[in-house]
Amino acid sequence: AGAADGTVKVFTAADNKVSQTLAPAGTGAVLALGFSPNGQTLFTVAADKVLRYWNVADGKPLGAVGATAGEITG
Repeated sequence: AGAADGTVKVFTAADNKVSQTLAPAGTGAVLALGFSPNGQTLFTVAADKVLRYWNVADGKPLGAVGATAGEITG
């Protein structure tokens, strides 16, 4: 779940408990997030319009792709 403070909480499907809280996923609120088909990578976009991707297993950032020129929808 993305939050207004820029953090992302990852929940365990079996018990709906928070398993990880990722460091701020950008500047401002998290606007969109999604998982890779294999479930090993989490992608986030915050108000700064930077796409960030994370290792789900350890919650560490893997990289980022610069700001986009337009509105982000999802």
